[in-house]
Amino acid sequence: MQSFLPYIPTVLQLLLFLIMLGMGMTLTVKDFFNVGTNPKALLIGLTNQIILVPLIAFGLINLLPLDPYLAMGLMVVSCCPGGAVSNLFSYLAKGDTALSISLTALSSIITVFTIPLILVFAMSFVLGAEASIQLPLGKTIFNIFKLTALPVILGMMIHHYLP
Repeated sequence: MQSFLPYIPTVLQLLLFLIMLGMGMTLTVKDFFNVGTNPKALLIGLTNQIILVPLIAFGLINLLPLDPYLAMGLMVVSCCPGGAVSNLFSYLAKGDTALSISLTALSSIITVFTIPLILVFAMSFVLGAEASIQLPLGKTIFNIFKLTALPVILGMMIHHYLP
């Protein structure tokens, strides 16, 4: 079992890439234009995912006596976008699946930039001067891009050219 441990991060990254690629293969550029007919729902959803949830998490870590690393874990979870599972739940609940897919896709692209910014702020607040963890902003943005936005874009291209 121990011989597999070094490969777990690579396998998880590959699985995330494939999930996001599959989600991208369900999207077309037209889906994004269709959501534009009701931008209020999209703006509310994005505001809730990208601003409100991290603010709530930040409030909780200020109110609760949490271990600093647990507090950072809460912040990490709070600023991550909804995933492909939310699209499945929307479909099963007979909700607006196109809106859900668009929210997931757009928030995945936007959070390429917001996750590192939120986490850098949270780390400086929670861990302070004793922060031994450094988050390289550029490298983090690139890594999130290659695991979220890039596979979605590739999936959309596959869907377009090989329907």
